[in-house]
Amino acid sequence: MTKVYTTPEISFPAYYADLTSQPHALIGGTTGSGKSVTLNGVLRSLMRFTPDEVGLLLIDPKGVELADWERVPHSLGRFCEPEEISAVIAYAVDFMEQRFATMKRSGLKRFHGANIYIVIDEYVDIRLRCPKQTRLDITKIACKGRAAGIHLIVCTQRPTREIIDGSLRACLPCVLALRTNSGQESRNLIDVKGAEDLPLHGEALYMTPSAKGITRVEVPFYDDAEIERIVRFWERQK
Repeated sequence: MTKVYTTPEISFPAYYADLTSQPHALIGGTTGSGKSVTLNGVLRSLMRFTPDEVGLLLIDPKGVELADWERVPHSLGRFCEPEEISAVIAYAVDFMEQRFATMKRSGLKRFHGANIYIVIDEYVDIRLRCPKQTRLDITKIACKGRAAGIHLIVCTQRPTREIIDGSLRACLPCVLALRTNSGQESRNLIDVKGAEDLPLHGEALYMTPSAKGITRVEVPFYDDAEIERIVRFWERQK
C-alpha cells in the first residue's frame, strides 16, 4: 500500500498547531513510542499562557505521569482513582453545560474566557476501571466542548477499536500517531497503515482536519531538568 505521509519535518521550520482550532487531540502509540515525551511537549507549550487563560484538569490513572504539572498554578487538580476520575469528569460536563447556559443568555456562539484542557494520560485505564457513564461523559465533552472552551487531550497505548470506539474517535480529529503495534491500530488512529513502521522515541504521523494529508513529524524532547525549571518558574508566580 502506498503511504501518504511526507518526509520528517525535523530540521526547519518547526511545525506548530493551534490546539483550540483542532479542537481535541488523540495521542496513540505503543510502550516506548514517546507518548509521555509528546504529552510533556504539549503541556510545556501551554505554559506560555497564564492561569487566567488556560486551566489544566489532569486525569492520571497511573498516578505518576502528570505529577509535576499538578504543581503549576494552571492546574485545577490531578485525579488518579476511578471514583474521583468519574466524579470530576461528571463535574466537567456540568461545568460545560453551565458555560452553554451563560452563552445562551448572552447571545454568544463561543465562550470567551479561559480555555480548559482535560488531559487524560491513559484512556485504557478509564475503559477498564471506570463506569460506562464516565466514557459517555468524555464523549459528550468531545462532541460539544469546543464551543464552551473545553478541550480534550487523550493518550493511549492501545488505540484499538475496543478502546477508542467510533463515537469518540470521530470527535478527536487531531491525531498524533506514534509507533503502533499493528497496521490495524494505525488505521484506527489515522485511517491508513504506516504508524506501525515508525521508529520508537518520538517520530509520529500527524493528522489534523485543517491540513491536507498526513505529515510526518518528530515531537520535541524536554528532559526532566527543563520540565522542573518550568514548573518552578510558575510555582514562584503563585
